[in-house]
Amino acid sequence: MANLNQLNPELAAAVKAQSHTLTRIYMGRTRALPTHRSQDAYVTDGAVEKFIEKNVQRAFPDGFTVYHTEGGWTYKSGLAKKERSFVVEVADADPLATDTLAREWKTFADQESVLVTTQDLTSMEFVA
Repeated sequence: MANLNQLNPELAAAVKAQSHTLTRIYMGRTRALPTHRSQDAYVTDGAVEKFIEKNVQRAFPDGFTVYHTEGGWTYKSGLAKKERSFVVEVADADPLATDTLAREWKTFADQESVLVTTQDLTSMEFVA
């Protein structure tokens, strides 16, 4: 299998010369209001898939990765709870698109907050 260095050394050098970032958006699926006692207290699998298809694909048309995860959260009220969640990971994400998507999920899923992390990458290479 050839890598980008072998197929197009000039493009490979240009990609490596740029600075790159990796952004992760952590999206909880338990609604923030602990008074919910119905099935509506959780965002369903179907609703998550629709959100990914509509919102995430629009925000990051060049590509993204979704990890389905489990985590925990302590509400402002002090109630601690495990919850299903998902993480959207994007290389070189547009900060405005990232912020917009996080705010859309916060509103849609009734979240107290949405965690966004961005880290500098020391290297990024596409293998073709």
